[in-house]
Amino acid sequence: MIVISNTSPLIALLKLEKLILLKQVFGKIVIPKIVYEELIYGCTNKEMQHLNSACNLFIEIITIENINYNFKRKLDLGENSVLSLALDMQANIILIDDRKAYNEAKELGFKTASTLTFLKVAQTKGFIENHLELIEQLKLKKFFIPSY
Repeated sequence: MIVISNTSPLIALLKLEKLILLKQVFGKIVIPKIVYEELIYGCTNKEMQHLNSACNLFIEIITIENINYNFKRKLDLGENSVLSLALDMQANIILIDDRKAYNEAKELGFKTASTLTFLKVAQTKGFIENHLELIEQLKLKKFFIPSY
């Protein structure tokens, strides 16, 4: 299974110190190098340690040679990279929170999951007890979670 993530779900999981949930649910995920660069821009030292550990264990970073900018919606570089990589690798799932990119991915035929959906799946699989508690923690940290 090929799972590609955009920046926002990774930031949320870093803030919750729950990045390991990605390994538990999917085994491995793939991110474009630009997503990694967006992640490290705002990381605390502790978050950076968690991220580097995850990159050594279950996150694969891929440099994209040709990013597609010809999507229907105007997207940022990270989202264009995620969708380009998903097309190249024929991804099974895209983790993405941005509504425009989420809709673009759906129209391209990809199975998508937002941070909220991912946390619900992690709860269903028994890796966390209550996804709503984690959502509340993110709200306290001033992190926006989409409702889809």
